[in-house]
This record gives sequence, C-alpha cells and structure tokens, in this order.
Amino acid sequence: MGVLHALALGPAVLAVACTPAHGRCGRAAVAAGLLMLLAMADLALLPAGLPDLVWVAALLTAAVALARTLRRASPEAGERHPCHQLHVGSLLAMAVLTAAAAGSAGAGPAAGGHHHSTDSDALTMVGVGTAAAFVVASCVVAAAPGRRTADRVGALAGAGSVALMAAAVLV
Repeated sequence: MGVLHALALGPAVLAVACTPAHGRCGRAAVAAGLLMLLAMADLALLPAGLPDLVWVAALLTAAVALARTLRRASPEAGERHPCHQLHVGSLLAMAVLTAAAAGSAGAGPAAGGHHHSTDSDALTMVGVGTAAAFVVASCVVAAAPGRRTADRVGALAGAGSVALMAAAVLV
C-alpha cells in the first residue's frame, strides 16, 4: 500500500487544516480528521503497525460519533457545516477501503501488521464506490456558491486524498 497511501497523506493534511474548527462540531470534525491522518500514516508508513481491522473499527466509530454530534448540532448556530459532513463521508470511505485492502488475504481480527489483497471482490467494489461518491460530494460542496476558499480547497484536497486511497486498494 506504500506509495499511493503515502501520497494521499499530503492532501489529507491539507483537508484537515482547512476544516472549520469553530464550535463543538468543528472540534469533533478536526479530531476525526486527525484520527484519520493517524490511521493513514500507520497504514502507509509502518509495515507492522496496528492491524487494519483495528483501524476499520476506529474509523467507523469516529464516523458514527461525528454524525451523531452533527445531528445534535443547532443549525441556527451555524454548527452544521458541509465540510464537517464531508468528514463523515471520508471516514466511512477510508474504513471501507481499509477493510477492502485487508480483504481476503487471511487477516483475521487478531492478525498483526497489514495484509492487503488486490482481489476484485465485492468489498473492494463497495470501497471504490464509496470513494467515488465521496469525491462527487466533495466536488459539489466545493462548487457551491458562497463557500470560503479554505472550504473549497479542503473539500477538493479531501477528494484527492480519498481518490488516491481508492487507487492504492486497486493497485
């Protein structure tokens, strides 16, 4: 998984840096983004890091927690920012892509290190489909009128990062 996942770290850092951090939802989105960066760095740079399925569980938990935080947010207070919602999609895409990469290579939940499969199985296709949907959603958010430049850059950087992660699973 090395090179493409390492390349995906650059735009992911930019996406997290551009995240609006105001309010409870902003802080939650930044924290979720930092968790995703940690997972990406572990998967890309540490050959014997945490098992992939540990990261899948952590990313799914973070996605659910962030979605719950956003759901409880006050729309009048401006806490429901579209970029925060993109973080949920990014976490879900990353979790499915990580699970697909772990795939059918025989990595059980207790297996250490990273085990990756390039099989074109159903989970891989779901992961690529999830990534494609996230990229489209990111482009829609970036193209919306009235967005700050940082929002546009963050959305497009997130899209680029997820696209690179999907490519890494396919290669």
